[in-house]
Amino acid sequence: MESVRGVGYGRETSPLAGGRHAGHGRFVQVVHYPLFGQVGGDRFASYERLHQFRTTLVVAPLMLVEPSTAVLLLWLRPVGVAMGAAVLGALLVGLIWVSTVLWQMPAHAKLEAAFNPAAHRWLVRSNWVRTAAWTARGLLVCWMVSAILLRGAAVGAAGLASRLP
Repeated sequence: MESVRGVGYGRETSPLAGGRHAGHGRFVQVVHYPLFGQVGGDRFASYERLHQFRTTLVVAPLMLVEPSTAVLLLWLRPVGVAMGAAVLGALLVGLIWVSTVLWQMPAHAKLEAAFNPAAHRWLVRSNWVRTAAWTARGLLVCWMVSAILLRGAAVGAAGLASRLP
């Protein structure tokens, strides 16, 4: 597949999605979720429903792009990116989805009815899994992009050197 190993086929979106989620995940974990407890019980259910709706508008497109690009990286892996790195990236995305479905979504469902201190604590604690996975994946994607760029620079420098007298 040497001919398709350049930039393209959606791979350029992986660094964007990975980097965006790494930053967003850390913000949610450190700032946003802990502040849920400050909203107040009488208005919390309404706040939580609005929070879920608005957050979904921002996060859902990225959460759909991320697994797509992770699979594409396995299938159309660029030269310079080790298969192990692509597999690790896909596993991290899988972990993020499992955590979301099994832990964060049920916690949000409980909080949607009314503020529940135990559900809130679980949401904050269990979300560290996603935060760590998004951070690791963001760093991994940066490493993969740098490997591609360094390989391209080395190939370009070698090509230029071969043309010198």
